[in-house]
Amino acid sequence: MLKIGNGTTVEISLINPTDDAKQYSSTVEGLLDKETVLIRTPATYGVYAKLLPNEVYTLKFESESETFVYRSSVIKNVHNNQMQFTEFRLIGDGKRLRQRGFFRCACNIPALFSLSEFDESGALVPHGYKKGSILNLSGGGLVLASRFEVHNGNLIFLSFSLDDIKMNTLGEVRRKTIYDFNMPNPYQYGVMFVGIGRVDQDKIVRYLYRQQGMMHSDSLS
Repeated sequence: MLKIGNGTTVEISLINPTDDAKQYSSTVEGLLDKETVLIRTPATYGVYAKLLPNEVYTLKFESESETFVYRSSVIKNVHNNQMQFTEFRLIGDGKRLRQRGFFRCACNIPALFSLSEFDESGALVPHGYKKGSILNLSGGGLVLASRFEVHNGNLIFLSFSLDDIKMNTLGEVRRKTIYDFNMPNPYQYGVMFVGIGRVDQDKIVRYLYRQQGMMHSDSLS
């Protein structure tokens, strides 16, 4: 069974089995008990998804090291501080799908990103950097939040720092989620690194393990 500690960031997908076209991504806000999970209600263009009480959904949770799928029923939708959340009741122990390829860690790292374009020589170059924040990072990609919109399939240049290590890499936007436009960064993007070298991947992984070790030390103090 998937173990989710308090405050752990978990990526999820909601799939209504009666309509395969309805697929969403969101984040877990907390565990109310061992069978009840509170999820930020996903939204598209500022409109919340219609997750109706007593309907049964499939929930796919992706933790730092593994992926689990649960059947689940909607209990209710709740409002708090202009935000909407949905309570789900998990059904059964879930099914483990696979091990993730990279260790993943929640974070809050300032970043700059830019859409790429081809120059006269045919090389990809950045075009105007925008501000964002990295919420989740692994050696294979990241979750980027921003108030600026890009689209699935866009290639973007990313620039950010891991302590004193400067990182510059190219990524492909694989998933876009739109939350409340009253939020500072209503857009969240799942980005997969493209053409990243093994040396840079190792730098990211070592940084994440250092951060995880610091968090563990803080929890024991």
